[in-house]
Amino acid sequence: MKSSINHVAVQASSYSQTSSPKKSRQFWRSIHRYIGLFAGVLFVLVGLSGSVLAFWQSIDEWLNAPLMVIQQPSPQNTDYRSLDELFKVANNIIPQGGVPEIIRLPRHSGTAVTISYSKTNTDKKMDFYDVFINPYTATVNGQRLRYSGNSELLQPFTYLMRSFHYTLFLGRDNSHVVGIPSLFLLLSMLIGFVLWWPRSHQWRNALTIKRKASVERLTYDLHKTVGVYFGGLLIVIMLTGIALIFSTQTQAIVTLFSPIKMPSHKMKFQSVLIVGGKPLGVDAVVNIVNQLYPNGTLQSIILPKTATDVYRVGKLADNEVNQTFTKRVVTIDQYSGKILEVRDPGQFSGGETFISWLYPLHSGEAFGFVGRLIWCLAGIAPLVLYVTGIMRWLQKRRAKKRIANE
Repeated sequence: MKSSINHVAVQASSYSQTSSPKKSRQFWRSIHRYIGLFAGVLFVLVGLSGSVLAFWQSIDEWLNAPLMVIQQPSPQNTDYRSLDELFKVANNIIPQGGVPEIIRLPRHSGTAVTISYSKTNTDKKMDFYDVFINPYTATVNGQRLRYSGNSELLQPFTYLMRSFHYTLFLGRDNSHVVGIPSLFLLLSMLIGFVLWWPRSHQWRNALTIKRKASVERLTYDLHKTVGVYFGGLLIVIMLTGIALIFSTQTQAIVTLFSPIKMPSHKMKFQSVLIVGGKPLGVDAVVNIVNQLYPNGTLQSIILPKTATDVYRVGKLADNEVNQTFTKRVVTIDQYSGKILEVRDPGQFSGGETFISWLYPLHSGEAFGFVGRLIWCLAGIAPLVLYVTGIMRWLQKRRAKKRIANE
């Protein structure tokens, strides 16, 4: 009798030990499934828009070729006209009430200089326009409305994609509508890795798609292999995207480990107003920056908007990871030409370097064209994961109903 009781106790103990991991696995599988079901559509749409944004500048130029693309200069005419001349040409077509904001230099020899200005519309909201000028001939290609204060839907295609990708067209102050679901999707991705991890060390089966298998098995294999091969990259993309959306919180955390200066555009630098004094021209300001940094590529000049505002000149360093938006910025008094501040990635603290890497890692530009291409493909992966996840869920539901009816 005693022996039988002991035997039953051993069996119960064994069942408890094997049942608990199984229930735990079922619990995490349910979490993985329901996050995917409810937040998966967002995952797909944000991912697809991210694929477009991996090459957003090239796409923008292709879609707006009459405005942005120029003929390659002849061998006898390879020099840009002066920036002062180009700025004067733009000012001649900027309407009354328009305020010049920024000059963007061409990405390559086949594109125009862009001079942007803002103007208050009839609804007392701010509109932003781009004027495109051939830098070799100083002729105007045309202009476009880049952003309307009345509606984000009036933006050019690539800017629409950017607004949707970060805010779902709800405005910059509402980017958390993407950020918060992304936190849950990040959790779902991590759970997916745990569920995928082969318990029997059968790595070949875990990393491949079985040939000539049933539809159910093919669906499962496609879901797990796409998740495995792109999952690590998607986690990096989501982490950096969340950090960019919650930038204030990110900087607060990073500051605990390394100091971070306030962004240059948020610092209250002012030019010393000289009564009757004439502000320096664009070329003069650029010459000051060129003396400080002979090497690199001039990328942008943020123009003074008031009598006491300052110039901010961005000159891309040759080895800089931020190719789209340089972090090397020089702030200059518009009258005296005095350098008020220099932001140089070569002198960044560890925390500032970490922050400066977030966008290049999120967009893939940190790894050049190949990086952008891989990131573009990764943006399609959520669509595959969502479709195969839904299919697998429906397959299991049908199987359960079939068993219940037998």
